[in-house]
Amino acid sequence: MESILVSIISDQTIPNLLIIKELSGLYDRQVFISTPRMEKEGKSRWIENAASVAPGTTERIVVDENNWTDINEKLTNFNWPENAEYAVNLTGGTKVMTLAIYQYFAKPASHVIYVPIGKNCYEELYPNKNSLTVPIETRLNVKEYLIAHGISYTQKTEFKKRFDELKKIFKSYKNKGYNIDNLFDGYPAEWKNYFTGEWFEEYLFYFIKKDLTLDQDDIVSGVKLNHNENQYSLKNDQELDIVFTRNNELYILEAKVSIGRKDLKKDLLYQIMFKLSAVNKNFGLRSHPYVVTMANTEERSKDFQTDLLRKARVLGIKKIVDRNDLNNRNFSFKQII
Repeated sequence: MESILVSIISDQTIPNLLIIKELSGLYDRQVFISTPRMEKEGKSRWIENAASVAPGTTERIVVDENNWTDINEKLTNFNWPENAEYAVNLTGGTKVMTLAIYQYFAKPASHVIYVPIGKNCYEELYPNKNSLTVPIETRLNVKEYLIAHGISYTQKTEFKKRFDELKKIFKSYKNKGYNIDNLFDGYPAEWKNYFTGEWFEEYLFYFIKKDLTLDQDDIVSGVKLNHNENQYSLKNDQELDIVFTRNNELYILEAKVSIGRKDLKKDLLYQIMFKLSAVNKNFGLRSHPYVVTMANTEERSKDFQTDLLRKARVLGIKKIVDRNDLNNRNFSFKQII
């Protein structure tokens, strides 16, 4: 009996990609139920690319997402094989789509499943709606996650310093009163830009990789993004300092040694937050942005700190990690993610 995986294509590509990879080898072919907008935006192709399927080779049923009659007619008229069994991922689509598709497939030889957003498991809605959730063992790396959102990228491949050297620079920066101008004493002029900020990105890369026990493919730095379908959507902010994946969530970090030469500059910090929030919108519901800095946010007034927390919530910034966090011997990124 032929086995067919049916996926509903929607703005959120990760639930479909997870099930496609998780059930790989358990189905003979796939069918996408999509809409004109999803096809125009390239969502189906993004999923195929991320799943290492040749773009355009998956059969598609393109429906009007708000027209029950159209959906039912398209499903009925599709050339389904006889005596097939189906796994139907009902996670995506409009309410009309999910209800119409559920009604069509809720019959013997079908299993209808659902992936709760933000959870690494799936639930069976039919026929065993009271069954236990099934864990998803698949873990996406940075490349797979970004490709699933139509984004390719380049990354930094060579670091100037080892982690042990960077830890000494971190300590020296503190001992010199967090003064960047004193940090590159004894180095030739061409090292000035490195000590202005690049060393901190390298330090955080090594720190996070070790702290969270990440594989090489799960964390990248010096990331330059390129949106394959809509170049304009990223044309203003195409660089990210650090990107990593953990448990199928994406984390993007903007690393700033200082935010202002001496005191923290409020306007500059807000500008960084707005940029990060704008870029984060490209990565779906399972993406989390952070600002990490050696500046001291607690040196400003209580009103400033209250306003900062409010702006962070509005912009979706998970946390401003500052020197008070990083100087804590017990600090771990596990505490905040």
